[in-house]
Amino acid sequence: MAKLQCNVISYLLKRTIDLTVILPTVTLPEASHPENGRPCHCYPEPYPVLYLLHGLGNNHQQWCGYTYIAGLSTGGFGALYHGLKNPEKYRAIGAFSAAVNVKERKETDLTLLPITPEACPDVYLTCGKDDFLFENNRNYSLYLTGIGVSHTWVEVPGYGHEWRFWNLAVEQFLDWLPRTDYYAGRRRKI
Repeated sequence: MAKLQCNVISYLLKRTIDLTVILPTVTLPEASHPENGRPCHCYPEPYPVLYLLHGLGNNHQQWCGYTYIAGLSTGGFGALYHGLKNPEKYRAIGAFSAAVNVKERKETDLTLLPITPEACPDVYLTCGKDDFLFENNRNYSLYLTGIGVSHTWVEVPGYGHEWRFWNLAVEQFLDWLPRTDYYAGRRRKI
């Protein structure tokens, strides 16, 4: 696995941001050319991309520091906002303990986005029942149901706004994630 840390300009945020990119690499058993058996780093197909957005009090290293690899809290809001605003760019959206229904500014109110249910990516929402954002997340799930957006809503008792829950949530999301790419269902050889 290659882990790259970058600092790039975000024109949307009007500042530089740090990000981490994790690239899968072939393992030794997988590193032989399919035709001649010699070592190589040939990939049969491009890898699918998963964007993981951190929360307000975190940084780009949190996903790598607290799990093996969506969005949580403010990042959950960001995942929903960008995924629903640009449905043609994403296959699925994952939001864990999302900071939804924030009405400080109109652009942060997800109920104002023009959503076409038929064109909507698959949506996975989850929140711990002890999380201070639980009611907002459940209400947003009810809002999506009301406008005809098919989605998965998972509420988990015994968890608050914490990494212990997000570690569980990202694993469940990855298992739920609809996969149609070349690597779906394949296991690594090491």
